Amino acid sequence: MTQDASTQAIRLGMVAWHALPAIVPRAGSSVGGLETGAWTLARGLRKFTSIGPAFFVRTTTLRNVSVVDEVPLFYDRQLLANIRRDFSDAISLGPPLRVHRLSTRLLWQIPLLALARLGRKIPLPHPTQPDPRLLCAKVDAWAGFGVNADSARVVATAMTLGKPSLLFLESNADLDPRLAAETDFINAYGESSAVQRFALRHASHVICQSDFQQQQLSRLFGIEGTLIRNPIDPHQWQTPHPVDRRYVLWIGRYDTFHKRPGLAIEVAKRLPTIPFRMIINPHDLEVERQISQSIPANIEIVPYVPFNQMPLEFAAARLFLCTGNPAHEGFPNVLLQAAATHTPICSLVDFDHFLERCGAGYSSCDSLDTLSQRVQQLWQNGSDNHPAPIDWVQVDDYLQKHHSLRATANAVAEIVLKTV
Repeated sequence: MTQDASTQAIRLGMVAWHALPAIVPRAGSSVGGLETGAWTLARGLRKFTSIGPAFFVRTTTLRNVSVVDEVPLFYDRQLLANIRRDFSDAISLGPPLRVHRLSTRLLWQIPLLALARLGRKIPLPHPTQPDPRLLCAKVDAWAGFGVNADSARVVATAMTLGKPSLLFLESNADLDPRLAAETDFINAYGESSAVQRFALRHASHVICQSDFQQQQLSRLFGIEGTLIRNPIDPHQWQTPHPVDRRYVLWIGRYDTFHKRPGLAIEVAKRLPTIPFRMIINPHDLEVERQISQSIPANIEIVPYVPFNQMPLEFAAARLFLCTGNPAHEGFPNVLLQAAATHTPICSLVDFDHFLERCGAGYSSCDSLDTLSQRVQQLWQNGSDNHPAPIDWVQVDDYLQKHHSLRATANAVAEIVLKTV
């Protein structure tokens, strides 16, 4: 039952700058697990608890909705961000200067960027300093997602304001052993080790996604984190009508170390009679170019699907393929989404023993040969005449017990209430 707004005396500032496409599908073309998880939690807090979430996001447009699902949105307006990205994709200033591709849009984009430099905003301070975009916000506690520069600024802001901060781990790379060894490095996402250490050591509470993260956090850093598994709202992922399940679905981005689309393509090459649909968000242009040159005929590449249409993508899949790397993944939300839509899962590894515990699919124990065999078996067994041998009642019960949005929201609310 939705709480009355007047009872929501405590407000949690939730900072996920890139989450707007998960909230307003037309707002962008890239949505990750961090963003979907943060927004799902915000909705759960608003619906099931007395905590009032205030959600902070970045936008590239002037006109934006101020409230979605009764959650107020606060914006950092970066009106030229898309133009800057297009420009950097087309031209590298070097040295040396390199032109990757030309476009007539550059004729008006370049002068606009030049004018913008004359009146550009003051750059953000070092990530271990408070974020000026947040200092005037009226909140009682803060939440950052992932051990990164954005979250470090959230933690620093909370410290400056004398407020508690919650740091939600989003990746096993957030607990890189080199951080505990005091090694200075820049990780695969461009994050400084010093900034990551600051966020981990100064957050009031660290929230872990899995048993592994909780154990790693204690063993390496001496920090006792709280285990709160990723939430999902199954009703959001149910489709009203049956859909013909006609492909193997893969979701991720162009990279070689995290989502690893190249491994999914290798599986597809081994199974040329099975259709694959890969929704791949932009990330690494060189990887994208390499992959585009070697796509077999049984793969359909889709660059973007609005987030509110994703339940239909899962519903139309005979099975879901996961090639995520446990060194970088935390717990992939796509596994919850597949399970909620009763789409069998074939994964290269079993994150947090999810498949073993709930029975929603199979792990290949990091063997590409076994993964290909599993995909072929599930494809053949997943027809209408031979349904996949999965107990979906058991899966639904597991999701309700361990990934309930209500339970997750209440667990987070309990931490906030104890610290403000």
